[in-house]
Amino acid sequence: MGQSLVGGMILFTHIVVMLCILGQPHEGSCYAAQKDMQMAFHRQEHVKSRLAELDRLRVEHLQQQARQQQQADIKPSGLTDAPST
Repeated sequence: MGQSLVGGMILFTHIVVMLCILGQPHEGSCYAAQKDMQMAFHRQEHVKSRLAELDRLRVEHLQQQARQQQQADIKPSGLTDAPST
């Protein structure tokens, strides 16, 4: 290999290393695709956690409604529907 070719390869390698250190992808890098995938997984986990929270709230609401209905169905003792005379 010629000295200028080796020097060019070293310069290219140096630039790629510096760009990686700075967090900027170089041409041909899969950094952007990896970042997109990472963000998609993050969004997916966020959606899963929100759905779990909404389901928990739904179950609590249904349980509360059932308790209220049971309380409405049970009349306190001593009270009747007939008027007293």
